[in-house]
Amino acid sequence: MHLHRYNNLHRIQQLDPLQDLCQIYHLTVGYEFPWDMVRSRLCSTDENLLCSQHLEITG
Repeated sequence: MHLHRYNNLHRIQQLDPLQDLCQIYHLTVGYEFPWDMVRSRLCSTDENLLCSQHLEITG
C-alpha cells in the first residue's frame, strides 16, 4: 500500500502560508502536480506564441 502517500500533504498543512510560500510551492510543483504544472506552462507558452504570431500578421 502507499504508506507515504500523504507525507507531502501533511508537511504542507504544517507550513505557514506567508512564511513558507517557497517550500509549499516546491512541494506542490515538484512532487504533487509536476505533470500538471509542466502542461500548464506548455499551454501558456503555446498560447503566447500564437498571440504574438497573430499580432505580427495583423500588425
